Amino acid sequence: TEALQQEGWLRRTVLAGSAIVILVCAAATIHDNRIWRTPLTLFTHILTFEAPSAALYNNLGNAYAVEGQLWEAVRSYHKALALSEEGADLRPSLHHNLGRAYLALDQEPQAMEELRQAIRHNPGFHPSLLLLGSIYLRHNNLQDAAALFQQARQRYPYAIEAYVGLAQTHLARGELAEARAVLESGLRVQPDDPTLQQSLAHVNGLSVGSPASSRSSGSD
Repeated sequence: TEALQQEGWLRRTVLAGSAIVILVCAAATIHDNRIWRTPLTLFTHILTFEAPSAALYNNLGNAYAVEGQLWEAVRSYHKALALSEEGADLRPSLHHNLGRAYLALDQEPQAMEELRQAIRHNPGFHPSLLLLGSIYLRHNNLQDAAALFQQARQRYPYAIEAYVGLAQTHLARGELAEARAVLESGLRVQPDDPTLQQSLAHVNGLSVGSPASSRSSGSD
């Protein structure tokens, strides 16, 4: 009888211990899930034990931007820039990300300055060339827009937006032949791209009898 009582006590002890282990593991799992729930919670957690770095604050800024917390994103990008050495490979991306955040906050002058800084650090950084070009195009600054789109096209020939943006600057000046030539050159690089195909179809659908359509295609 005593042996049976000892066996029952041992079984109850093991079961109780197992329940405690399960509860501890469950709590740890819940804690880990909270950390990994979003990039924002993850990078915020990493900052509690890892030394601050430009890359970490850049990732944190991106996470804030995804969550729509744009001013927090701006602050994180500025911290990243403060930790980034002049000439570091990350700096163009930091300025570009900061420019995008400012643009989303309707802070266009600050956005444009950050995009210029990105291009200054890397003249071939086509995301900033394209975004700044699109801003110039929206303001009908066709000359500067065309120059940026052309630069982006030369630096990264696979950038569809460069061909479309450059074609739009020609269309805004009534230069149908030039717009057509730009889009056709893009299709030689990306023959199956639907955006280029649709843009070329739009240009071809414009009045063939327009005076602009008889112009030469120039250097494009």
